[in-house]
Amino acid sequence: MDDLVALTVRELGGVATTRQLLRAGPRRTLDRAVAQGAVVRLRQGVYCLPDVGVDLEPATRLSGVTSHGSAALWHGWSLKLPPELPVVTVPRHRKVPSRLRHGIELRYADLASADVEGQVTSPVRTDELRSAAAASPRTGRARATRVVEQADARAANAFESVVRAIGLDVPGLTLEPQVHIATSITPDLVDRRLRIVIECDSWTCHGEKSAFRRDLERYNEASLDGWLVLRINRDHAWDRPDYVRNLMRRAVDTRAG
Repeated sequence: MDDLVALTVRELGGVATTRQLLRAGPRRTLDRAVAQGAVVRLRQGVYCLPDVGVDLEPATRLSGVTSHGSAALWHGWSLKLPPELPVVTVPRHRKVPSRLRHGIELRYADLASADVEGQVTSPVRTDELRSAAAASPRTGRARATRVVEQADARAANAFESVVRAIGLDVPGLTLEPQVHIATSITPDLVDRRLRIVIECDSWTCHGEKSAFRRDLERYNEASLDGWLVLRINRDHAWDRPDYVRNLMRRAVDTRAG
């Protein structure tokens, strides 16, 4: 069960709240996972994996600021690929000796005071997605910009956002996150017009039999109400996006037919 806590955090994008983890198992399991170092309490109500780059100490040592993916995790945001090393931003003309660069990812930028909260870049700075997409390499820039334009704060985690981004390549499909379609049924992703439901399934969210049973009942109700239900797991989204894309296309064709 201790491994389940760490796996849940990993599947949720490297960071998870107490509420999310307690859905997968009892409090004693979470406490034991923390005691054994399987997960780390980042701050009140937020936990992360011990192998992600979110340590604030390097920023303090360099008189810099924790930024980019490390700041996103600190703010409790789920990421597709959490940073492996702490990301630290220092002023543009700062000279950092090579011996101090070990174990960190160093970035340079002149930040205004409004861009920083304590030792971490502020949510506004960290969430400047359009600027980041525009500055990305030419190869893939158009797709990155399109994904950013479709960003939606209703998404529960990076898993849902990755699946929804894949869906942008499917003509005729318009996915919205967390849409309420019936009593006690709020699927992860929904195309209202085509009545397609996509559930981003993680077995870690079924830590108890009762949770698994409730999900089965929800899927059955949605199907009987005329919704076409697709279930996608994290491995599909990360490692087999073509499979997910083809599945979505077939669903759209089925509805169109």
